[in-house]
Amino acid sequence: ETVSVNDIRNIARGPDVCSEKHNMGNEEWIRDVLWSDPHHDPEFLGYELSSRGAGVLWGKDATHRFLDKEGLAAMVRSHQCVQNGVEAAHDGRVYTVFSASNYCGTSGNLGAAVVFSHGDEKPTQVYQWDQSKLSSIAGQVITSRQSREQKRLAAVRQAAEYIVENKTALMEYYRKVDSADTGVVSFFEWAKGLAAVLQVRLAWQKLVSGLVSAD
Repeated sequence: ETVSVNDIRNIARGPDVCSEKHNMGNEEWIRDVLWSDPHHDPEFLGYELSSRGAGVLWGKDATHRFLDKEGLAAMVRSHQCVQNGVEAAHDGRVYTVFSASNYCGTSGNLGAAVVFSHGDEKPTQVYQWDQSKLSSIAGQVITSRQSREQKRLAAVRQAAEYIVENKTALMEYYRKVDSADTGVVSFFEWAKGLAAVLQVRLAWQKLVSGLVSAD
């Protein structure tokens, strides 16, 4: 809550946001902005750690304090799959909008977009869709083995996003570990570095084949 809309507006954009020089020292709250979600319990107050491995779940009291402080009626945010493509929370002051229907080919969710008319505090139009019903491959049978592989590949893509966003910090960590300047680190040090720099809990041993070439 110490972060303002102006702080967010002033984040330096780039392929590795947390390693942009202008953002140095703000990596933690920038990561929190990306990975935090509104708490699913409408009566929850305060904060708790997120099962994503980064960010927090925040309660409606935090929503009201932040929006009131910034003079805002509501916020629209994304980066969270919701079943109907759009979901309101915290007394209608937080809207989660997710446009990818049937996320990763297995979620079965709708995609959505919302339209606000000027001056309105709630969406005046909501568009929802299910791309799988429009696709020529609709109805394709997915075996349990294929489903597991799709989920693994989705996890690999998410892990790759973490790594790219923090590439500079990771390379600095591995340079310190590789004191002999061999250009190679062990799997143990690789995984340890990811956990230390990214602050994300993932089963790296299951993802390594999709991320790096291991000897």
